[in-house]
Amino acid sequence: MTSLRPLAVGCALACAALAAPTAGAAGIGPFAAWNAVIFDDFVGNNSDVEGGLAVGDDVTITGGFGINSKNTSGDGTYVFVTGDALTWTSSGQVYRTDRRTAIGGSRTTSGSVNFQGGVDNPPATPPVDFAALRTLASAMSQDANALATTGTSVRHGWGGVEFFGTGAAIEVFDIAAADFNNANTFLMSGISSTANVIINVLGTDVVIRNVESSVPFGGSRSTLLNLPSASRLFIENTSPHASILAPSANIVGQNGHIEGTVIARNFGGSTFANGTSLELHFDPYTG
Repeated sequence: MTSLRPLAVGCALACAALAAPTAGAAGIGPFAAWNAVIFDDFVGNNSDVEGGLAVGDDVTITGGFGINSKNTSGDGTYVFVTGDALTWTSSGQVYRTDRRTAIGGSRTTSGSVNFQGGVDNPPATPPVDFAALRTLASAMSQDANALATTGTSVRHGWGGVEFFGTGAAIEVFDIAAADFNNANTFLMSGISSTANVIINVLGTDVVIRNVESSVPFGGSRSTLLNLPSASRLFIENTSPHASILAPSANIVGQNGHIEGTVIARNFGGSTFANGTSLELHFDPYTG
């Protein structure tokens, strides 16, 4: 029987890593409390993160930027956490008056930056154990990759990728990055509308580009893109409706958004001069 044990973790490690995960966290454990958990650095430019953001190291933000505009609960106390320095220039806001921001290192802001719920700089106790979460995410990714496949996929000559399911409650697909990258559309066939879909994309460099945004994968709450060996995920001119588990990857891109939970090593970086213009929309994976 196919098991989703790694994607429905209990509190043995999860609750130690994040205090009081919110309701609905069963699908991807404590990560569902956050729109994104980034283990190292986050770089953003003229964009937003609709839910809570937890970053293990430095955060650098330029241009207008919003965090938690959907007024989510975060971990119950915080909706924005940085393990080290925050540098935020120009304008922006962290939303929700009864949820705070925790900054573990130096704080440099200029322009109009408003932390509605106030700031702990530093917090008395680090609210997030990023080392424990990194270990958990890596184990979840490897275990998801080890699940037996239920369906198949094909890269059509005209450039699209089609996933063929079996009608199972849990559909698992493996696809090489060479077949997945730069597909011009993604089609889902024979997959139940209530299925939990796990797509393991196998390779070090993964690219989603120029795909019509309403098509990809079918639903962020039920579809997980697992990238167990990727060091980079590049997204451009599209908006994948899927949660992303990429614990060793740097996510970069422009002109689009990710509709779901995001777990990655880095977000943004040197690919673009001002980081990344990708938006992160809060639609957590529930599996």
